[in-house]
This record gives sequence, C-alpha cells and structure tokens, in this order.
Amino acid sequence: MIKDKFFAKISFLTVFLVVLVLATKYLFGLQWHEFTWYVLSFHLTISVISYFIMLKGAKLGGLDFSNSIMFSSAIRLFSSAGVLLAYFYFIKENQLSFFISFFVFYLCYTTFEIITLLSNLRQISDSTSKSDETP
Repeated sequence: MIKDKFFAKISFLTVFLVVLVLATKYLFGLQWHEFTWYVLSFHLTISVISYFIMLKGAKLGGLDFSNSIMFSSAIRLFSSAGVLLAYFYFIKENQLSFFISFFVFYLCYTTFEIITLLSNLRQISDSTSKSDETP
C-alpha cells in the first residue's frame, strides 16, 4: 500500500518535471542542458533507492530507522557530488547550464523525499501510539 502511493507520487512528480522541461523549452524557448534527461533519470533512480533504504529501516524500527535515513541521505549527497565533480572534471562546456538543471532536479526530488519521509514518520508514530493506547 505504501509502496503504491510512493510510486504514484514519484511518477506524478517525474511527469510534472518532464512537462515543465518541455513546456519551458518549446513555449518559452529556454534551452536546457543536453544531459537533462540523464540528470532527471539519475535523480529518479536515487530517490527510489533512498526510499527502499528508508522503508527497510522503518520495518526494523528504532535506531535502524534513523541510520537508514542518514545512509540514504549520504548516498544522495555523495552520488550527486560525484556526478557533479565528474562532469566538471571531464566535460568543460556548458557547466552553468548543467549545474542549474542538476540543482533544480536535486531540489525537487530532495523536497519530495523529505515530504515522503515526514508522512512515513507520521504513519509510524500514529501506529505506535495506537498500539500503546490499547490495554
């Protein structure tokens, strides 16, 4: 049930971002970087991986949940830094355009991850408090 909601929401976000990129490109003439679709795929993949890590931690509960959140955040941070460093080191053209598109998608998917995390925390705390109330 939770997985279905997650995949529906992340699919909606991804479709929204694709429409946003295409609309700004064709309606307003804004030129996105040539690697925009790769960057979008990268962030989608990292978000799904982070979600499954957090979901596994939530099933284990307690300190494991906190560790899984920190681990998924570290994966997102270091993989993003690695992609940016590799791009800036190996490809020397259109760096600002790449950085802007990367940062826009990074913010969107990180915000989505935080919202998803907060809703999962709310569900976990509600189920825990209900089990504590029953005699």
